[in-house]
Amino acid sequence: MQNENLQLVLSDDTILQISVIHSKDRAPIPDTTSHVIHINQLLNQTVSGTQHLDLSGKISKLLKQLGITPNLKGYLYLRQAIEKGVRDPSVFDGITKRLYPYIAEQNHTTSTSVERTIRHAIDTVWNKGNKELFWSITQTFTLERPTNSQFIIQLAEYFSEY
Repeated sequence: MQNENLQLVLSDDTILQISVIHSKDRAPIPDTTSHVIHINQLLNQTVSGTQHLDLSGKISKLLKQLGITPNLKGYLYLRQAIEKGVRDPSVFDGITKRLYPYIAEQNHTTSTSVERTIRHAIDTVWNKGNKELFWSITQTFTLERPTNSQFIIQLAEYFSEY
């Protein structure tokens, strides 16, 4: 049995390792088309998963740079809200009626708790975080703390541009 290792580099610099095992005991498979289709399906799943992790990672990085640390529940709720908003902007048509209940359900809590926790995380940015970074990426300048809706929507719009 022989192994052949292949490396594929995708356009987003993701490196995929593929091991091809050659066996003398097995007869060669005559139909290679099904293998090509299977590899394409695997690549599509990997790229899709990478894009999801990539967005989540970018949101996490920005929240940390703003001063929202992962030990705050609002960090998780904001990340979920922004990511959901990027994927489905229609949730912004009713943040309190659609987005907060969605996040609450995902985290086994109440919509009121989600709203309050997100507000606390935004307060953290405004009181001791990096609000200058928020101003620069949203191209807004206000001394007043943005509402939860404003904060989430503006960051979702920022990530939608990627």
